[in-house]
Amino acid sequence: METRELVPGTLVTHPEHGVSKILDVVGSKSEVVLEFPSGQKHLMQIREALDLLTARPSGGLADCLYDKPDAINDWIYGDSLRLVGLTLVDLGGSGKAGDIKDRLEPILPAADKWKRWWENVSKSISKHPSHFERTGSQIISLICPVEDIRIERTSPPRTAATRTTKKKASDQAAQIVQELEERLRQERDNHAADLQQFRENHAAELALQREHHADELQKQQQSHARDSRMQRQAFKEDRETYSNNLK
Repeated sequence: METRELVPGTLVTHPEHGVSKILDVVGSKSEVVLEFPSGQKHLMQIREALDLLTARPSGGLADCLYDKPDAINDWIYGDSLRLVGLTLVDLGGSGKAGDIKDRLEPILPAADKWKRWWENVSKSISKHPSHFERTGSQIISLICPVEDIRIERTSPPRTAATRTTKKKASDQAAQIVQELEERLRQERDNHAADLQQFRENHAAELALQREHHADELQKQQQSHARDSRMQRQAFKEDRETYSNNLK
């Protein structure tokens, strides 16, 4: 490795520890700080680093494993050809299926098997000769930029765990529907009870109002009758007084 390649952020390969990233170069101490995917740090003397480390091509799978681990998980089934292209970048542009397996098999989900996944992906590779080139039966070469590779989805395996998970999800959905229906029935019953109570209260209020109006009407009738008698008596007295005056 050359001194100009000792740049923070550069991916390198250590003969014993594998891929790591140059985290820092401490000139005052003549040390290189490496960071491995696990987050573990490792110090090396610059002279030792120049002898042991090998710079890796940028823009490949190793870069993404550091910078886009979540995207890598999505690409396993959502954009599988991109993973192959990134791996070939790390391999210098071409490699055998076994070389690709060494780098991609460790990142497959535990529920999947390399043979099943690779069979599907290998068929997709053959369908895109403008992206990949096969030499013989073993060598696969990348012949276009990774970003130009067409998106090809790969179906995840249907395992017992997947079926169990789907069944659990279905059972949970059924339980939620049952709970909602029960809640709806309860709300209807509560509404019916509230409506009945409202009707009873309203009927009682109407009865009280009618009784009150009947009392008021009776009082008015009695008062009117009393006033009428008084008026008749006063008229009678006035008439008698007038008759007496005429005599």
